[in-house]
Amino acid sequence: MDAELEAVARRCVWWARPEEALASKTQFLCHVMVYGLWHDALVVRRRFSKEDFIEALDHAPAGLFDVCSWHYWHHVIRRPVPPLPRRSIPGSSGVNPSSKSDFHLSSR
Repeated sequence: MDAELEAVARRCVWWARPEEALASKTQFLCHVMVYGLWHDALVVRRRFSKEDFIEALDHAPAGLFDVCSWHYWHHVIRRPVPPLPRRSIPGSSGVNPSSKSDFHLSSR
């Protein structure tokens, strides 16, 4: 791991040590795609392939991506934009929000 990639890991996965953040390429790239700055995106795009980004998006955890980031990165890799990954709560009959952008408080 070089200093530039370590700085991205510290900024985008701040709760973990850089080596822990980079242990899962998929999770790391998802966090950079959501929390990264423009410079962070440039750093990871030089080090990871388009296929790595596709793999990350295909296995993105529910609740991490906001609508804007989800759409942006699918357009960057030139793929159709599927619905955001959704949480599945066993025994729940209602629709569960997939991210903060799907959660709306009802007005009184």
